[in-house]
Amino acid sequence: MRGASRGAAHRNPDATLKRARETWPDPDALTDLVSRWLPIAPGLPEAADGLVRLARCGSSAWQATTGLTWAEDLIGDNYTAIARRCYHLLSWLGELCPAVQGDAGATARWRRLIDGLAAAGDSRAARLQQAEE
Repeated sequence: MRGASRGAAHRNPDATLKRARETWPDPDALTDLVSRWLPIAPGLPEAADGLVRLARCGSSAWQATTGLTWAEDLIGDNYTAIARRCYHLLSWLGELCPAVQGDAGATARWRRLIDGLAAAGDSRAARLQQAEE
């Protein structure tokens, strides 16, 4: 039975990812490591996507605060290097939109990221801007 359920999970990638996120460490447990990593990875699309995958392990509130802060720190002013080159970043920002509502700092951070990516030519960010209007 155990093998059968494991096989079923592998046929459902969403279930596999959900299970993996549930068993990954809490992102806050990696704060020290991330704080040392952020300064050496600015402007790297792969780093932004990796950060998003880690952030998705946290609660929505954590993602809207710490996760978003880490993303902004990582991207900095490197929007051109990031725009159109990330697989996970824009979908995560879209998912995060409801979680930032009501928090002025998180909303401002979210908008800076979306505006910067849209200005750098990322059409997915431009669609998020339009959806918010």
